[in-house]
Amino acid sequence: IRDREYAGLESEIEKLEKQKSDLEEEISSVKLEYEELNSISTRIAEMIQEIDILMERWMELDQLS
Repeated sequence: IRDREYAGLESEIEKLEKQKSDLEEEISSVKLEYEELNSISTRIAEMIQEIDILMERWMELDQLS
């Protein structure tokens, strides 16, 4: 079960990192209205927090292996 969770976390982290990168690219390449910029910035902050939580769990599982 741990191996499946470990692999799933790795996949989820990669997916979130890609989404975050895409949003950061959007912010830097397009002129956005304040509301849209604020919304994207908030989503990036949420993604960073989610990635941190997943990375912490991933490291815990790695130490148990």
